[in-house]
Amino acid sequence: MFTGAVLVVIGIGVGVLVATGNGALSPVRVSTAAPPTVVCGVTLSRAASGVTLYDITAAGFKRGLIVTAPTPGGGVFVQVAESCDHGSKVTITSVGVLRVIRAVWAADRLPIVLVLEALCPASVTLAARQQGRVVDVLRLDFPKAEISSP
Repeated sequence: MFTGAVLVVIGIGVGVLVATGNGALSPVRVSTAAPPTVVCGVTLSRAASGVTLYDITAAGFKRGLIVTAPTPGGGVFVQVAESCDHGSKVTITSVGVLRVIRAVWAADRLPIVLVLEALCPASVTLAARQQGRVVDVLRLDFPKAEISSP
């Protein structure tokens, strides 16, 4: 009998059983999936493989990065602002080449995160500005094979 201890038994590909203090076994759900992608309380993706969030506001962001394919869950996730209160003004070259399929908006009604989808083969630049200064720039260069249908 187990007293005050928890014993975890892992079954191969089946799940986990937890032995409680009274000796009874109870099943526990286990997942190897990535946690949902949540920004400012908004769930952007529940893809099991997770997503790549290009945070162009981060100090260590690689300037000059070129994104050539969408995230496995679909779309390109770009964070353009750091807080939930103040978003960024975003400029995208070649209007009509990308569409916003999801977004998280700040209290000032400017975007924090944009999830973009290419409508045709394109090479575009996305620039984010806060209070007149450029936060950073991200280039999106999609070959024909990576384009999703509208």
